[in-house]
Amino acid sequence: IQAARDRNYRITILQKINVFQALSDIQLRAAADTMEELFLQNGDVLMNQDDVGDAFFVLEEGQVEVTRKVNARNNSEVPRVLCRLGKNTHFGEISLMTEEPRSATVTICSPTANDQR
Repeated sequence: IQAARDRNYRITILQKINVFQALSDIQLRAAADTMEELFLQNGDVLMNQDDVGDAFFVLEEGQVEVTRKVNARNNSEVPRVLCRLGKNTHFGEISLMTEEPRSATVTICSPTANDQR
């Protein structure tokens, strides 16, 4: 019963994201079944600017900070904080769909974060 509840919860999340609204019920179930739950700590980097996009993320709880450098390879450059995202937000889908490198770094900035990937 827990697996069915988890699947239904994940389908509900996906249905709220514009990119997934055109999917059929079968496609939504398949996408929901591939999602993984991650438990992360404050300071953990979820993705780095210029990484290859191989997943998108739904933040179930906690907060993340999104930062960007003008030159990601410049180790002395201080990244600029673009925003903070909180509970029930999603990110990373653009890089996944376009196959472009990640445009920003995302770091956990709360004591705990429960993330669906």
